[in-house]
Parts: sequence; structure tokens; C-alpha cells
Amino acid sequence: MATTRFTRTITIAVAALVASLALTALAVAGQGEKKHIQDPYFVVTSGGAYVDYNLAATPAKQRVLIDGTVAKVKLVDAENRLYVATVSKPGLKQGHSYRVRITVRTRGEGTKLLDQRMFLHKRHKVEPQS
Repeated sequence: MATTRFTRTITIAVAALVASLALTALAVAGQGEKKHIQDPYFVVTSGGAYVDYNLAATPAKQRVLIDGTVAKVKLVDAENRLYVATVSKPGLKQGHSYRVRITVRTRGEGTKLLDQRMFLHKRHKVEPQS
């Protein structure tokens, strides 16, 4: 059975449409993950480091790894859902980048993940007062 130029053109157009829809779906899914875990900030302490972050929804479970070490997570501000994850690891140095992995499980939305290398700051960011 010989393929005609018309059927090849249709096949290519359908493949391009499917690929663009798949890329759009991935982009939308990626935006949801970024919005769920908001504003992570990584700071050095005298015997380790901590990362603070906000969540869009109250988690059922969460786990934070800082440079491969499991961190202790505390709720700091319940109204704004601000959490601080602390790790005691003396080898962490200010000015270097380390891998931070935040895994959050919510009741209705499934698992959200933030996995990135973050710069270790000397002190917490200062927000302007109005």
C-alpha cells in the first residue's frame, strides 16, 4: 500500500498537535508544583543549616532532605503555613550550593516535589517594611 503525500502531511500534523498538547500539559503540571511549595530560602547556622518555605495547602505528610540528610520540620506560622526544616550537619559552608528536596503529600492533590540545588546564604533575607 503506497502512502500518499496527503496522508504523510496529515500524519505529521497530528503528531505535531499531540506533541504540543503534551508540552502544554507538562507546563501546566509544572506550574502547579511550583505554586504549592513557595519561597524556599536556605540559610547557614552554627552547626548546620535550615530552609524555610510556605505551602499553599496544609500537608498530610512532608519530608525534607538537605544535602542527603533528613531534616526536622517545624510549623512556625500556622496562618501563613510557614515551615522551617533544620539539619545538624557541621560540614555545610556558606556560599556553596547544596541539594534541597522537599516532598509534600496532600490529601486531595497527591505528592508535590521541589528538588533543586540551592545557594546557602549567610543570613535570612530582609524584607522591606512598609
